[in-house]
Amino acid sequence: MNETALLFGPRKALVGILTNPATGAPPGERPGVLILNAGLLHRVGPNRVHVQMARFLAERGFAVLRFDLSGIGDSRPREGVVTIADSVMEDTREALDLMERMTGLRRFLLIGICSGADIALFAATQEPRVVGAALIDGYFAPTFGFRVGRQLRRVFTLRSWLRLLTGQSQVWSVVVDALAAPRRRERSEPRGRGPRFSPVAKYRESVRVAVTRGVALLLVYTEDGPSLYHYRRSMKKQIPRWAARQPVSVEYFDGSDHVFTLRVNQERIVRILSHWASTVLPEPRGVADGPSEEGRPG
Repeated sequence: MNETALLFGPRKALVGILTNPATGAPPGERPGVLILNAGLLHRVGPNRVHVQMARFLAERGFAVLRFDLSGIGDSRPREGVVTIADSVMEDTREALDLMERMTGLRRFLLIGICSGADIALFAATQEPRVVGAALIDGYFAPTFGFRVGRQLRRVFTLRSWLRLLTGQSQVWSVVVDALAAPRRRERSEPRGRGPRFSPVAKYRESVRVAVTRGVALLLVYTEDGPSLYHYRRSMKKQIPRWAARQPVSVEYFDGSDHVFTLRVNQERIVRILSHWASTVLPEPRGVADGPSEEGRPG
């Protein structure tokens, strides 16, 4: 295994670390792997878990790039881009271009935690070189049902019951706040302002598009993560109907917090990712021998 620090993109504004297998896997044998920022965290990831992922995968023959999106970590902000969606998509394409030039690979897996998972899913619907995406504690929206349900799960302890009965529990404030939200938005939000979170239906459609175009998906939900509620309510029954070309793997990660604080949980998640990545079918021989227009971003 060897690691190389890189500056890339047209302005050399993006910073990444490319981790290659020591012997180098033949092009086309395994897809390349791109690890995206988790929120505003540096490319090492929460509790350095991205470093563990990259090195573990490289030891098993994968070329891995973990990098900072524009304006995060060591990467400079992108100039002349109107929306965040445009910025992250351009960053992702430039990272894929870099890996394609340096490794000869043209099929890639994306890995993301939290907002990184959302970016990975978005790229999976837009970029033909993406053949798989591991979405770890991805999309969630603080809907009324989500917020009340999360608080109610906490009342199954004696201390929480006492707080609930004495009016000190957050459940009451959540209920009152949720009921008052529509009226408050009418008073305070300017006309035409979009929602802070994407609608559940939009996320569900993105998953459908990715699955039906043959992208392998791994959905990971930690015990402490916020996104399991929406998977169970909105996705669990839908996915089997969509997954005709490519199955969808789901892992329930009991005993772990959202940021993989314990070393044992870091070791577990990298093993899960390695096993999943190994199940993505290799590219047919001859396909990776030369570039094609289909694999190029538009």
